[in-house]
Amino acid sequence: MTPFSDLLSAHVKAKKIKTYSLSQYCGMDRSNMYKILNGKRNPSSAQMVQSIADFLRLTPLERYDLLEAYQVTITGYDTYYRRKHVQDFIAYFTHRPEHLENLPPYNMNVDYPGQTNGLLISGKSKQKHVIYHILAAETRIDNGHIRLFFQPNTEQFMDLLAYIGKTRDSLQIEHIFCMTNNDKILADKYDYNLTCLEKIIPMYYNCVCSYTPYCYYDNILSHDNIFNLFSSMVLTSKYAFVFSPQLQNGFLFSDPEILLKLHDIFEDLKSSASLVVRKQESFHAQFEFFSNIEIFCDMENDKQPGYSFQMEPCLVPLMPLSFPDKYLIETGARQERFLARVKQYISRHANASQARMTRFIFTENGVRYFLESGRISEIPPSIYRPLDYSDRTLMVRNLIHACHTQGYRILKPQSPIAASALNIYVTSRRGYLMFISADGKPVCLDLNEPGLLHAFHDYLDSLTDNMFFTEDEADAILTKMLEE
Repeated sequence: MTPFSDLLSAHVKAKKIKTYSLSQYCGMDRSNMYKILNGKRNPSSAQMVQSIADFLRLTPLERYDLLEAYQVTITGYDTYYRRKHVQDFIAYFTHRPEHLENLPPYNMNVDYPGQTNGLLISGKSKQKHVIYHILAAETRIDNGHIRLFFQPNTEQFMDLLAYIGKTRDSLQIEHIFCMTNNDKILADKYDYNLTCLEKIIPMYYNCVCSYTPYCYYDNILSHDNIFNLFSSMVLTSKYAFVFSPQLQNGFLFSDPEILLKLHDIFEDLKSSASLVVRKQESFHAQFEFFSNIEIFCDMENDKQPGYSFQMEPCLVPLMPLSFPDKYLIETGARQERFLARVKQYISRHANASQARMTRFIFTENGVRYFLESGRISEIPPSIYRPLDYSDRTLMVRNLIHACHTQGYRILKPQSPIAASALNIYVTSRRGYLMFISADGKPVCLDLNEPGLLHAFHDYLDSLTDNMFFTEDEADAILTKMLEE
């Protein structure tokens, strides 16, 4: 039996449906319908499932559940729910909170014993207060340094970190946490590693502080086991607090010798961990990173295409080499060298596009934004002036040609991810996420974790044709925009 056949059989039995009548309505042999009911065969298409639902007179919710059971059956439980989680992550990225002022006020005016070698703190509320206190105390120090060893989904601690990191650009936060070592979806039907990424994104969306996340791998179910006792830690220049994942008990330390030893232990652990993401701090760093991604894509042996997903079309590969001279703003003594590198980057990007090494996904609204603003999302607005109207139309004409020849595709407005504010570029082995922070600055995150790379690449690779306009439809849409 399969998830689909189990659910279908339950509906047929509950409604006392005759298999012969159902098979006749769906235009198939009774023997094939029996095979579907017994899980030995799957419906030929989602349209067939819709026909079955019509005959069974299912409610909207029952119809949704039957279609989902069909998708789970043909795709696989883990793959289906991972793709669904990635889709939700992309689709609702614009809904992330812009401010965290609504966090309740915390009383930080509490003094703990001078040098303690282990003050026992019991109870969730008391432990949360201790953690809030020692984190806030570190933010008052110039060049404060916070080191964390706990899961991103622990209580509201990531919200608190995003709150205290909004105004202290000298604050440094290093965070080690566990990510799952297999591709199994947990009982909540979410991808655990992607959940970790969701929890740390506000650190880049809201904060001006330096935040660096590291991960190691283990069975996440055993990691959160109550027998792991004091497997979490908050470490600052003045305090160390070790506690159980469920916040049952914890010990507070402030003895300098103990703190020094714990800092040494943290350094050893960090050397064995891997970066989850790395923020590219400047345009030049981003430019180097983008260039290296292109080099890496050229070197891939598996020949799997990369994917570029963003609201505005990726226009760099379609840009004439005369544009940098015309539009780049003076950048100082290294202007000529920088111009040469930008032109080289455009050429190599164009070659990769023409070879269809990358598939480009964009939206109608993104094209309209470009035509209205003259801005290209991959390039920081501070280094170039907006394109002239004549050059905007030239770029869109190049885009029309690319929709026929270079793997550019327009998402339909009803596609679930068509309104996302997230830019993604991903190959099977490298990638980045780009978005605009709460203060209006572009944020580029080098995506290092292999499971996350696979999740994003697999999702974009699985998008079906019915989510996109055809080449001729794209041609007509873009031509009409130019006429308007």
